[in-house]
Amino acid sequence: MRRPLSIALLAGALIVAATSCAAPLGPPRLESVPRPVGTAAPELPGTPLVLPPPFEGMRVIDPGWDAPPQAEDGIYLALRAEQDRIVFSAVSDRGTVLWAAERPMLCSAFVVSEAADRPLAILMDVDAADDGFAGSSISAYDLRTGEEAWGPVAVPGPHIGPGLVFAAPPPAAMGRSGPRVAIDPATGATLADESDESDESDESVRVLGEDGGIVLLGDRTRVIARTADDRALWTIPREELGLPEGLLPSSAALAIDGEAALLGAHERGPDDGAALVDLETGTVLSRTARATVIDESMGVRIVLEHGLRAIAPTGEQLWARAADDGAALVSAGHGAVHVRTDEGIRVLDTMSGRQRALLDADAVIPRQITPSGSGVVGDYDRPLLIIAR
Repeated sequence: MRRPLSIALLAGALIVAATSCAAPLGPPRLESVPRPVGTAAPELPGTPLVLPPPFEGMRVIDPGWDAPPQAEDGIYLALRAEQDRIVFSAVSDRGTVLWAAERPMLCSAFVVSEAADRPLAILMDVDAADDGFAGSSISAYDLRTGEEAWGPVAVPGPHIGPGLVFAAPPPAAMGRSGPRVAIDPATGATLADESDESDESDESVRVLGEDGGIVLLGDRTRVIARTADDRALWTIPREELGLPEGLLPSSAALAIDGEAALLGAHERGPDDGAALVDLETGTVLSRTARATVIDESMGVRIVLEHGLRAIAPTGEQLWARAADDGAALVSAGHGAVHVRTDEGIRVLDTMSGRQRALLDADAVIPRQITPSGSGVVGDYDRPLLIIAR
């Protein structure tokens, strides 16, 4: 399941994650191997949440998470912080807690991915070193069962993304990170390493991101997509993406939602938009995209530019309509598109673009909606799930 991509999300690409997952070894002893759970997540009793159509009547459950989940194949994964550890738990879109695993407090970074139609959870951990300190490593687990797929694999430092991209931390609190490394979610093998790709000259090739084993690379003149078996999928000159020739890839913003990548220069503001590129084909879907999300129940992509439009899985444009000034794309799913405006939240029909309703600005709108209709509501630090009865 895909999260909405937006220019606002891209701003975070400049910030190196604080989670280096490297700390002195010692207590506590953790259950790092995922353990099966198999119980129902608790339903939130007496919830005041009023859900809009078509989500009314759904159960609201509280998995106890402290941070937003990621999801794939109808399974959500997130974490909660306890006194001396972090506990990850996977919850199905039927409300069942599938498994749980513990990590040290500093190891809060995680990635949900997919390989060979198998949803995966990739968690960070610490590995012992001779000097008594720990290095960073990652391991992959079947998102459905918690069974280990591979690992541990050493990584140079914090997760910086998007996808399985890691880098050594900068020497100072603020600064440029070390060479980036992209990891294959299917095997744990290295897909690309900036140390191997190029030297430190201005012609260096940079790792921009990874998704499902596809790695995006960039230099001063082009963006390249490459598969895990080192096959080139496509190459696009940077000017076609609105990225000026000579602009270093480290200055370009990037987010990936599993089917498309949103690429744009940080010097461009939210009103300028970014290039939206199909990951498999390299087709440029938009050059002025401000946000995009997929209605997973239909496979229809919604793109917010200066207006709104919908693209079918075949690539055909289904509809286009004007967008309010300052409109924000909230979510899409279960046949409905939710757009926040100054007047309230417009609910549009996914297939036709016609407005179904105008909700109050403070209406509860589900996010990360699965094909079954489950979704995420609640606050950033207390996400809840809605589940069909």
